[in-house]
Amino acid sequence: MHLACSFSKSYLQHFLVMAKSLAITTDAEKITFHIVHRSLENQDIEDIIKEFKEHRNLEFKFYEIDFNKIINFSLKIDYLAHETYCRLVLPQILPVSIDKVIYIDADIVVKSDISELYNIDIKDYYIGATLDLYNHVTDHLDDMDSPEKYFNAGVMLINLEKWRRYNFSNICLDYAAKNNEKMLYADQDVMNCLLNGEWLRVPQKWNVTRNIFSKRDVLLQFLEEGELEEALLNPSIIHYTAGSKPWHLMDSYPFKEEYHETLKLLKKKFTIYPEKKFLENKNIILFGTGEASKKDFEIFSKRNITIKYFFDNQKSKWDTYFNDILVKKPDIELINRNTDFIVISSQFHQEIGEQLALLGLNKDIDFFSDIESFASFLRKSLGANPF
Repeated sequence: MHLACSFSKSYLQHFLVMAKSLAITTDAEKITFHIVHRSLENQDIEDIIKEFKEHRNLEFKFYEIDFNKIINFSLKIDYLAHETYCRLVLPQILPVSIDKVIYIDADIVVKSDISELYNIDIKDYYIGATLDLYNHVTDHLDDMDSPEKYFNAGVMLINLEKWRRYNFSNICLDYAAKNNEKMLYADQDVMNCLLNGEWLRVPQKWNVTRNIFSKRDVLLQFLEEGELEEALLNPSIIHYTAGSKPWHLMDSYPFKEEYHETLKLLKKKFTIYPEKKFLENKNIILFGTGEASKKDFEIFSKRNITIKYFFDNQKSKWDTYFNDILVKKPDIELINRNTDFIVISSQFHQEIGEQLALLGLNKDIDFFSDIESFASFLRKSLGANPF
């Protein structure tokens, strides 16, 4: 059985988690992992081999490639990197003796024997994949007419023989070059536009992405209820899509713990939640004392992040307590700009933002419109790159 993955040095930890989860759940006589990269060092390669030394059925092959073909493609989303385009050239890189491969992203945990996916017959198709369950995902694409035809490329069963026979890699690269400005989701958009629904849909459990938990009504337009329930309750592959990941302190993905449980199994040890060091001796001031503030307070408290004050514009609440924290009048004198961050927890975030700006504070530096904006700031403080 053959699998492929492309990632950068910054994603080594997450690749190891994915590969470990696969190794302990998949019972196959031989598993060959083909790793396509441009930045792994000898020590990284040694760490990978050492980590899986006891898994005698698992071997790794490494392909350091020239990125000249893809480096000029612009990226529209900050959590994407040029490594994503390596999926398009796998048929050109892997030995011609291999006619089928599972491409799998590094931000994944495997929960079931992936041989079941590998053994699906795709001889008549370029790709076997799952729907990317988002009803506006094709709005930016002129060459697609329905979200029902759009797949997520993070887990793909690829018919290498067919790609080679019809020179599909070069067709994809040419299309990407001519339509780069329209390709919001990079190579995923490229493949979807060219195939336009001509791919094999595999059960959704093989690629359970973040949006499956928040868009049930939308998803039932595309999936049978039984298939959706199986994906939600018993996923075979958990795919941590979007910019927020389970290794980020503020992330709240429903299957976050599966990542950390697997991380603990690794021989090589990594820093868990590096944002915590950044937040040492830092405080949060929550602006608002309503239901949103209660929820945000709980999120911060669970992560042991200190709440210094609550701010509120209602005079009657000043110098009272909310969740055992003092409520104060918004005052620049109470804010230490070296250590304090203000997070707005109110439906009136625009008005409050304007109020804070008049105090001389800067949006997305001193204050944040909501907890998600603050989480994004933390991720960027780490220089996080998904590949």
